[in-house]
Amino acid sequence: MIDRQEIFNTAVAGLHSQGFERSVNSTGQCLYRTDDGKRCAVGWCIPDDKYSPNIEYKNVGSIMISKNIFDLKVNDNFEGIWFLDRLQECHDTGITPNRMVRKLSEFAKVNGLEQPTSLRKPKKETTK
Repeated sequence: MIDRQEIFNTAVAGLHSQGFERSVNSTGQCLYRTDDGKRCAVGWCIPDDKYSPNIEYKNVGSIMISKNIFDLKVNDNFEGIWFLDRLQECHDTGITPNRMVRKLSEFAKVNGLEQPTSLRKPKKETTK
């Protein structure tokens, strides 16, 4: 089982690998995984053998309770659901890469987590 720091590191490394871009469908709804390989923060923590498209559009709490898909030390309690839900919120409300990085950084501070080296600011965003 993995702990909170490992969960956070896994999520941040995955989000970093996709440039801190959100995992969304064509209408902008957040997804655990997209066809082009992007994942949300929690999506990076779901083992491949336990992922199913049937969990899309369900919140973290409902998939933790109905399916034992996370191998996490936070799996069986409401505090764990809260932790994953707040981590997911960093992705869902991080509508730009810079905003997602800020939200993840704030999440780390609030939860007493070390910030992994992959939690760097993405390139400066330009407006057209």
